[in-house]
Amino acid sequence: MLRYAAVDIGSNSTRMIAAEVPPGEQPRVLLSERVVTRLSESVVRDGRIMDEVERVAAAVAAAILSD
Repeated sequence: MLRYAAVDIGSNSTRMIAAEVPPGEQPRVLLSERVVTRLSESVVRDGRIMDEVERVAAAVAAAILSD
Protein backbone atom coordinates (compact mmCIF):
# COMPACT_ATOMS: atom_id res chain seq x y z
CA MET A 1 0.00 0.00 0.00
CA LEU A 2 1.39 3.38 -0.98
CA ARG A 3 1.63 6.27 1.49
CA TYR A 4 2.07 9.89 0.58
CA ALA A 5 2.54 13.11 2.52
CA ALA A 6 2.51 16.74 1.49
CA VAL A 7 3.57 19.85 3.38
CA ASP A 8 2.30 23.29 2.37
CA ILE A 9 4.35 26.08 3.90
CA GLY A 10 2.48 29.33 3.43
CA SER A 11 3.08 32.86 4.64
CA ASN A 12 0.72 32.46 7.61
CA SER A 13 0.23 28.74 8.24
CA THR A 14 1.79 25.37 7.59
CA ARG A 15 -0.36 22.42 6.59
CA MET A 16 0.49 18.76 6.35
CA ILE A 17 -1.58 15.86 5.07
CA ALA A 18 -0.61 12.19 4.98
CA ALA A 19 -2.64 9.53 3.23
CA GLU A 20 -2.46 5.91 2.18
CA VAL A 21 -3.74 4.76 -1.18
CA PRO A 22 -4.97 1.17 -1.29
CA PRO A 23 -4.93 -0.25 -4.83
CA GLY A 24 -8.23 0.43 -6.58
CA GLU A 25 -9.64 2.46 -3.66
CA GLN A 26 -9.97 6.09 -2.67
CA PRO A 27 -7.11 7.62 -0.69
CA ARG A 28 -7.53 7.39 3.09
CA VAL A 29 -6.32 10.40 5.11
CA LEU A 30 -4.09 9.33 7.97
CA LEU A 31 -3.22 12.76 9.31
CA SER A 32 -4.23 16.31 8.50
CA GLU A 33 -2.76 19.18 10.49
CA ARG A 34 -2.73 22.96 10.23
CA VAL A 35 -0.60 25.18 12.44
CA VAL A 36 -0.46 28.97 12.33
CA THR A 37 3.27 29.69 12.04
CA ARG A 38 3.23 33.30 10.73
CA LEU A 39 6.22 32.78 8.44
CA SER A 40 5.91 36.30 7.04
CA GLU A 41 5.55 38.01 10.42
CA SER A 42 9.09 39.41 10.71
CA VAL A 43 9.61 39.87 6.97
CA VAL A 44 7.44 42.96 7.09
CA ARG A 45 9.22 44.19 10.21
CA ASP A 46 12.90 43.53 9.39
CA GLY A 47 13.16 41.45 6.21
CA ARG A 48 14.19 38.19 7.95
CA ILE A 49 12.39 34.89 8.54
CA MET A 50 14.82 32.89 10.69
CA ASP A 51 12.70 32.70 13.86
CA GLU A 52 9.65 31.71 11.85
CA VAL A 53 11.56 28.96 9.99
CA GLU A 54 12.27 27.37 13.37
CA ARG A 55 8.54 27.54 14.21
CA VAL A 56 7.65 25.85 10.91
CA ALA A 57 10.21 23.08 11.46
CA ALA A 58 8.89 22.50 14.98
CA ALA A 59 5.28 22.38 13.73
CA VAL A 60 6.09 19.82 11.03
CA ALA A 61 8.11 17.68 13.46
CA ALA A 62 5.30 17.77 16.03
CA ALA A 63 2.74 16.69 13.42
CA ILE A 64 4.92 13.80 12.28
CA LEU A 65 5.67 12.62 15.81
CA SER A 66 2.07 12.93 17.04
CA ASP A 67 0.96 9.76 15.24
